[in-house]
Amino acid sequence: MLTELSRDESKRLAAIDLLKNPDKGRDDALKKYTHLICQLLNMPMGFVSVLDEEKQYIKSAQNVAVTEISLSEAFCVQTQEQSKTFICHDTHLHPTFRDYHAVKEAPFIRFYAGCPLKTQDGVSIGTLCILDTQPRELSDEQLDLFEKIAELISDFLASWHSVGYLDIVTLLPNRQRLLKDIEVSTEGAFRLVIIDCIDMPLAYEMARSLGMTAVENLLRNMVAELQVRLPLEGPLYAVAVGRFAFFTHKEKLGH
Repeated sequence: MLTELSRDESKRLAAIDLLKNPDKGRDDALKKYTHLICQLLNMPMGFVSVLDEEKQYIKSAQNVAVTEISLSEAFCVQTQEQSKTFICHDTHLHPTFRDYHAVKEAPFIRFYAGCPLKTQDGVSIGTLCILDTQPRELSDEQLDLFEKIAELISDFLASWHSVGYLDIVTLLPNRQRLLKDIEVSTEGAFRLVIIDCIDMPLAYEMARSLGMTAVENLLRNMVAELQVRLPLEGPLYAVAVGRFAFFTHKEKLGH
């Protein structure tokens, strides 16, 4: 579940990493939400996004062509920082927005409204935003509708996350996430590498004699070591107890 992220930064970042990765079922649902809010508020553009420390990633969009935006050009940074609905009625009058490329050049954004997508404990992990090419105002009724749709999206993402794409011990994407990523991958020239660090009988004996905490600490230490030593170009997956996997291009390991 997307819970207790305010008390654990590593969990928050792991959740954002999962949301950044493509997932057809989830992203198709987000597109429907995006289309709905644009239709209800008569807005020409809108999108759902997640933000990490470097970029904003567009997960669904209505009439928005880009898929990634540098934080230095992202309207939603204001929404994320304030952790509440942020509205700019006219970007030409905003001291920061007026210099953005999307304002000075196509698509010539003049109106922006963003609402944070929050976890149950109030941590902002993304945004729902709507845009127009002319200055706009939102009525109280429209604002209420906008925020309710954002709440629905937040609830949907929490439900999607609870299906189980995260290993609760290592905080790595798990076997289900690996299978999903293979399903949506557009890269043909890759190789899946499996690494066994501990066998199940040994893990069972350790748990019996030392307790589960010792086994969990060992697994976390293994993850830290693997992330330092492996030539990772993407996520490291926890596919079983002590078994990890990652993708690499075939030429990196030879044919």
